[in-house]
Amino acid sequence: MRSEESPAQSLGKRIRYARLKRLWTQERLACESGVGRVTIARIETGATRPRVGTVHALAKALGVKPSSLVPDPGALWPRRGDR
Repeated sequence: MRSEESPAQSLGKRIRYARLKRLWTQERLACESGVGRVTIARIETGATRPRVGTVHALAKALGVKPSSLVPDPGALWPRRGDR
């Protein structure tokens, strides 16, 4: 039985899809966004939960709205009282 993916994994899949749709490497996305390639790799695998500013930089570089990458911000970045 497969468990549901985490919000970080969902975000990673969306970023990877948008990047590959443009036929970009992680290195190209890093150059266009100012986000490090290793950080992009970690985000795409769901190994890390990026900061809001990082998502905005990636979205801008990919030409998409941040909300298309993070449809439920509360799931990815829960408030302190919600944890």
